Amino acid sequence: MQTHAEQVKKARKEKLRAAQLAYLDFVERERELTPTEIARLIERDPSTLTRFKNKAGYNGTLSPVIIEMIEQASGIPAPAEAHGKRARSAHIQEVPSAPPQGFSEHEGEPYTAPLGDPMANLVTAAVAGRIHVAPWTLKVRALEDEGYMPGDILIVDLNAQPEAGDIVVAQLYDFERPGRTKTVFRLYHPPFLVGASKDDDGRVPKLIDNTVGIKGVVEVAIRRPRRQRV
Repeated sequence: MQTHAEQVKKARKEKLRAAQLAYLDFVERERELTPTEIARLIERDPSTLTRFKNKAGYNGTLSPVIIEMIEQASGIPAPAEAHGKRARSAHIQEVPSAPPQGFSEHEGEPYTAPLGDPMANLVTAAVAGRIHVAPWTLKVRALEDEGYMPGDILIVDLNAQPEAGDIVVAQLYDFERPGRTKTVFRLYHPPFLVGASKDDDGRVPKLIDNTVGIKGVVEVAIRRPRRQRV
């Protein structure tokens, strides 16, 4: 017979799993992807998602890291319920502007259209149903000397192979603290990623090694009217 604590834990796990399944279904429909294709986009074994979704009797959940990787690859944010412990921790802290504990501040975030956002139609046209393309909102001035400003919506091709001079979105990994992975936007000048601004951090070249993962190439930027920029 289960104790009350065990029943509560089981109920939480079932709620988390249901939220994650619903989120995965939504990503599949919106991006017209199979679980196997999503797993390949996030560079994980296909069984990571196919087992989670289809294996009879399996009642496991996805880790917060996997959920975040799906968010970044698809450009579709997950609801708080799908993040589990990480989301509850962030909610308890009640600091919406701060990154969840254990995660670095990112230089961009997947674009989601607020209700009535006049930019939504432009973004939809730029993506045009292409499953390998995702919109991101730039949050920093790391590329201002190239004409990219905070608030710009960047259309990122996740399948493109970068060439020298391209602007790329990359992840900087910290293998000693995996939760400290940071998303950055930089100029690709192999063997370095470089910024294009007066910001000291952005100007420091970053050697492209096993701590750097290039995730996509920026195709185009959509500029908000001045009064709407963040």
